[in-house]
Amino acid sequence: MFSLRSTVLRLGLVAWKYWPFGNHAKWLAQMALNARVMVGGMALIEDEQGRVLLGRHTYRRKHPWGMPGGWLKANESLSEALAREVREEIGLLVEVGEVVWIGSGYEQPRLDIVCLAQVTGGQLQPSLEISAARYFAYDRLPAGLMPDQRAIFTMVRQRANQPGAIASTPADLGPDHGNQ
Repeated sequence: MFSLRSTVLRLGLVAWKYWPFGNHAKWLAQMALNARVMVGGMALIEDEQGRVLLGRHTYRRKHPWGMPGGWLKANESLSEALAREVREEIGLLVEVGEVVWIGSGYEQPRLDIVCLAQVTGGQLQPSLEISAARYFAYDRLPAGLMPDQRAIFTMVRQRANQPGAIASTPADLGPDHGNQ
């Protein structure tokens, strides 16, 4: 009636329920048994004229232009990470808003999240990571823009009048999605 696999699974679940070593040990076991995924955040920042802020990233050769952002650090929220990255990369202070896009399915184990962000202070300035930053009209995006970001902008703008709609289908982005 029961397969060996289901029996082992049932025993594992019972053992997990009565695990005698505390929650920290459970967490360590979960970390050892599950895949690691890097989480990256990008800030979609528009000015009063509806133009999008892009930076020319110094570490990208093929597609240097893109939204400011970066990887989340341990024990850091998405909002904290995006505020930190935008401040470090281009000198602006931002208030992070709603999530507008989630992407996965890359060659690397990673998850990308795009949030709207509003500038609250600071001064636009280059850094070691971004050599130039400026606002672009959506119909005049620069050559060298990350292909997936161009598609993200299109989806976000199409869904702007649909509250609660989050784009999360990497297949919609085409074959160059995520390639730098």
